[in-house]
Amino acid sequence: MKWLNSVEDRLRRQVHGWFLVPDGVKETIAVLQDAAYTPPQALLDAVKEPLRSRIREGLALPRTELRYRWARAIMLMETINQMGNGAPHPLASARFQAF
Repeated sequence: MKWLNSVEDRLRRQVHGWFLVPDGVKETIAVLQDAAYTPPQALLDAVKEPLRSRIREGLALPRTELRYRWARAIMLMETINQMGNGAPHPLASARFQAF
């Protein structure tokens, strides 16, 4: 499977070059990928049970665990879904209208 990772890495680099993704953005993404993530309590409270409990359990695990990454991804998706429906959200949904 190592050869598959090298092929994927090479293709990703080419695509980044084609779309002129700056190196700084790639480095920032790499740093943030392993950063600790603690969602604001108001956002976490807006997620319905039992998903909220599973997210809390996952975020309590070490950052290297797959369940931690799953919980972080699900929480980020829930946060995006909360935009515009009256939930307390730190991001202004108007800025994301184009997307």
